[in-house]
Amino acid sequence: MIIDTNSLMLIGIGVVVSIISYFLKNKMRRLRDLEERVYRLENDLTKNSCQDRERWYWISKNLEDRRQDVQKLFDLVNNFKK
Repeated sequence: MIIDTNSLMLIGIGVVVSIISYFLKNKMRRLRDLEERVYRLENDLTKNSCQDRERWYWISKNLEDRRQDVQKLFDLVNNFKK
């Protein structure tokens, strides 16, 4: 069995193409996994941001209510002293 140079070159090119395609598929799989992780992280970050915004709203509202309560108490004490 004698293999001529053209056949050897075609076999070599085929091997090189298959190796390159294997590594490209592997990198694409990694890239897809990273894209999914980034999507999940962005989604979680958005949820946390919305929750934080709502929490700050209620904290600010409660602080304002307490401030008004303290003002009313001071007014009552001042009226009582007079």
